[in-house]
Amino acid sequence: MNKKMPEFWKTWNSKFRKNVSKQVIVNGHTDDPGIANEFASHFSQVYYQSADDAFGREAFLSDRNERILSRATSDSAVLSSLSVELIDLCLNKLKMGKAPGPDDMSTEHLRYAHPLLIMHLKCLFGLILKHSYVPEMFGSGVSIPLLKDKSGSVHDMDNYRAITLLPVISKVFEMVLLTVCEPVLESDSLQFSFKRNVGCNDAIFSPKSVIKYFNERGSSVFLTSLDIKKAFEHVHHCKMFKSLLSIGVPLIVVDVLSNWYSKMFCVVKWNGSLPRVFTVGSGVRQRSCLSPVIFNMFINAFIVNLCKRPTVCPFYCMQLLPYM
Repeated sequence: MNKKMPEFWKTWNSKFRKNVSKQVIVNGHTDDPGIANEFASHFSQVYYQSADDAFGREAFLSDRNERILSRATSDSAVLSSLSVELIDLCLNKLKMGKAPGPDDMSTEHLRYAHPLLIMHLKCLFGLILKHSYVPEMFGSGVSIPLLKDKSGSVHDMDNYRAITLLPVISKVFEMVLLTVCEPVLESDSLQFSFKRNVGCNDAIFSPKSVIKYFNERGSSVFLTSLDIKKAFEHVHHCKMFKSLLSIGVPLIVVDVLSNWYSKMFCVVKWNGSLPRVFTVGSGVRQRSCLSPVIFNMFINAFIVNLCKRPTVCPFYCMQLLPYM
């Protein structure tokens, strides 16, 4: 009735979907801990250890050291922008009705808490920024395997995707960082993914218009598409931080993210069982408020460099990136 299609399908699925966590056999395991361990092994294989790349780490540290001398001004600007009003605004941006994370807290807990909580969050976030140190639980995540194709086999692990639940206070802090760094988090106009007022329809319309333009003038158009498998999970941490420094993200924020991403770990939850923890050494945090923007900044260098090539039509070649 309110014309919101995602809400319609959410209601539809809640009425007709089946509970697949019962009578599932995964690699011979029927017990919940065994199945959870199998999924943990399966999901952990996607990641690699960015810290093992000595060259990438040294390149990031070299850029970081060049920014140390001029960091005082940017650091003070970030700390001065941290206010009760900003935290309250970011808290109100979080969606309610979501499942709680590893801390068993949801957005509603913070939204309906005493206003004094905002003051405590301000103190916490200020200390995190000053010391470039986040609590260990900020890096935690609980992954829930969800069936991709309900008509497929419920016993096939490749037919599942992981949805990760994060601590709600860490999501508030991400919203604060996103707001503080918003002036420099501008990606190329040819990037349509994860941006306001643009999306898939724009990415489809633009190449169709380009093809029509050249065809009407008697020219052929040669197309190519790039499908990066597991693009979010394969982001190199050190190269990601280096790209953030290059676009002007304050060093105090990059240092916090560097400490944060070194502590990422995850546990798979299956039917209430949480048996095994694995580290996440690459990629951006799933279901993070900050991750889509960070990914755009990481891939933006590729867009800019490709547009500089004289033999490539830059307007069209970047339209397929949103499908990554």
